[in-house]
Amino acid sequence: MLRFVRDVNRHLVASFEQEVGSSEFELKEKFGRFSMDSIASCAFGVDAQSFTNGNSQFVKNARAIFRYVEVMLTSRQRGRIQLGASYTGARSWI
Repeated sequence: MLRFVRDVNRHLVASFEQEVGSSEFELKEKFGRFSMDSIASCAFGVDAQSFTNGNSQFVKNARAIFRYVEVMLTSRQRGRIQLGASYTGARSWI
């Protein structure tokens, strides 16, 4: 497993080296790609290619899953707020 993380680390370092000349870049994006590639290679045995190909199939599917989860969480929170506003009992936020 460490071998897979080292391979992904090489992609991360290469990505940093490409950005050396630019003024700014997002660390959150870089480490998000690192996390996704590490999980993909260690857990699924797949090269997600997020550093080299931002439109790879694995990246597309991961984005779709996270968008779905975000929508579900947002709609549940909205439901709790509505329930809390209409019911003033002790357990109004459940």
